[in-house]
Amino acid sequence: MTIGVRLDLSRISKVAQIHFVDDDDEVVPIIIAQKYLQKLTDKNCSKITQVKKVSHLEGWKVRWKELLEEKFGNYTLIHKKTRCHPEFVEG
Repeated sequence: MTIGVRLDLSRISKVAQIHFVDDDDEVVPIIIAQKYLQKLTDKNCSKITQVKKVSHLEGWKVRWKELLEEKFGNYTLIHKKTRCHPEFVEG
């Protein structure tokens, strides 16, 4: 199945992205996120973080604040004019 939307992967690749995925999700398995990241032209701006103790529909509300604090906390992503960097620095 394809969606009738064409993505500009060269532009999307420069947007900092963290894809949180459920370890055991059978509805949207981790392979979907992995294949998406493989298609990006700049793989330094994106990553997948596997999350335990959630399901496709449940557990995210409780974990969401914790996930954002763990991954972002008091940090910001460094961006230059046309390239993002995965390093986190205090900001």
